[in-house]
Amino acid sequence: MPEFIIDANLPAKIKVWQNSRFIHVSSINASWSDDEIWMYAKKNDLSIIAKDKDFLIY
Repeated sequence: MPEFIIDANLPAKIKVWQNSRFIHVSSINASWSDDEIWMYAKKNDLSIIAKDKDFLIY
């Protein structure tokens, strides 16, 4: 079960993310908005990993 969701602005193929603790947005729905990512993470008790400043407002 994943603990973290990786935002689309970060590469999916980073080696450390290649295990069951991480899921990349592109594996779910690459066209999701930040709000949709936030809601998915909240619903599934995931921490978001992003470099996008927009997530700071949540």
